[in-house]
Amino acid sequence: MTREAVTNVLRHSQATTCTITLTAGNGGRTLAITNDGSGDLRASGQGLTNMTQRIEALGGAVRTYAKDGEFTVTAVVPQLATSYSPSAPAAVGA
Repeated sequence: MTREAVTNVLRHSQATTCTITLTAGNGGRTLAITNDGSGDLRASGQGLTNMTQRIEALGGAVRTYAKDGEFTVTAVVPQLATSYSPSAPAAVGA
């Protein structure tokens, strides 16, 4: 999501600053990306739509907000019921 949102800032805004905030709490994670160069919010493309579909598939939600020349996209993803723990790689030839 971060890459897509930052790409949108670069392509569709006249931003001079972009703030990326990641917080944890309330049983989930929240990623917010705000820029001060709000461009045409109706810009063509599927970036926000695709981002929303991917986040919703995880049980989360994406919100956008524009005011006073700033644009924010926020994704909230619930904490998974089981924590991720990468396993050791399998031995070759096993």
